[in-house]
Amino acid sequence: MGFFPQSIVHGAPRPRGTAGSTWSSRLAGSGAVAVATVLIATACTTVTDGAAHRSPGGPPPGAVDVSLLDTGNYPTRPAPPLGAAGTPEKGRLVEGVRMAEHVVGPWEVDAALTEGVRPTTVLADPTVLRQLLPRKMAAAASKHNFVTGFSSARRTEPDRVSLVNAVLRFADPESAAAAATELADLSLQPDLDDNLPPAQPVAMPNNPGTRASTLETTPPGSTTPKTSVSAYTAHGPFVLHQFADTLDGVGPAADMVAKTLDQQISAIDRFVPTPVSELGGLPVDEGGLLARTVPQTGDQIPVGKNLVYGPHAALHFQISPQASTKLFTDLGMGLWARGKASVYQFRDAESAEEMLEQFVRELQDSGNKPVASVPNMPESRCIHVDDPLGSGDVCYAVADRYVIEGSSAQLTDAHQQTAAQYAMLMAS
Repeated sequence: MGFFPQSIVHGAPRPRGTAGSTWSSRLAGSGAVAVATVLIATACTTVTDGAAHRSPGGPPPGAVDVSLLDTGNYPTRPAPPLGAAGTPEKGRLVEGVRMAEHVVGPWEVDAALTEGVRPTTVLADPTVLRQLLPRKMAAAASKHNFVTGFSSARRTEPDRVSLVNAVLRFADPESAAAAATELADLSLQPDLDDNLPPAQPVAMPNNPGTRASTLETTPPGSTTPKTSVSAYTAHGPFVLHQFADTLDGVGPAADMVAKTLDQQISAIDRFVPTPVSELGGLPVDEGGLLARTVPQTGDQIPVGKNLVYGPHAALHFQISPQASTKLFTDLGMGLWARGKASVYQFRDAESAEEMLEQFVRELQDSGNKPVASVPNMPESRCIHVDDPLGSGDVCYAVADRYVIEGSSAQLTDAHQQTAAQYAMLMAS
């Protein structure tokens, strides 16, 4: 329940075949909480001596009067229909999100794998592949007509076991087979660029077509080595990649990879890939929710933002995916639009209100404290989230059947995001 807006890198050396030992806070994606410039403004209000005044004929006390909301410089009206991706690059992002509906989450393999870590992301271009693979291996995948992918990662608490499960899509089965072979070959070689020793081949139970290797590394500050197993399986136009890291030795790591493969093969078989020539024609916003979400703007849009995720795809980013799985089903969660703010669509307003309470309870149960709610939104809830590497504020509100989530390093900015998102959803 509740997603990881940010991701924090722990700084351990990168094991072969994954982006490294990393971890995430409640706010996971690219720093403890996204730092935003606060631009104070008012939308549709009358201001006298700094005070906003209710417009004549507004809603009764206790309800939200949109004319009183401080929305900063954020837009408050929906965007025009977003249409098709328009470019292959954007189409690869959309295709990666479509694939995420068919990527097995580590918590589905082992219920103890609950702590979110990187790389949980769309892998839509070679530079992002570097989050998943060492430099030489990312370059090798790229040269074999790589199209897109998605990876999902979790670890236990305490950090005894971790698992990364990724599906990489290539232009055709021949390209995928060539990529899997080269990646497996490279995984056995020492890699001075990434400070990796040579690995040894390891047999994969019940998967004779899988190439796997194992090595040991000792995390900084520890005297106990961890054993990792990385595996590559060509399956149609896909390469299925797993990386398991454990204190328990090569056998349990290999068994975890094999169990993941068993589930992932059947899951990806239910996915219908979009022909490469048609990626630019993929609709960006089926259902129109993204056009009604405050967008992420700027020259560098973080990977995974300004996209719409289905119910299972959204689970990869949730704090408690097992609990969210049940709640999303029970409450009819249909879409998650992820822009600057985030919007969850539920069956009805009652379901949205129940989900808001769950989100807030989850954060408070982790020791985070309430802070001032959004001004002139009496039913909104805001929580200050503390983390060793950063802190920030998260605000929630309900607008009809939607749950709004806004977050920022500054409470005023989180307030403005949430207010603007409410105004946008309620605009006629």
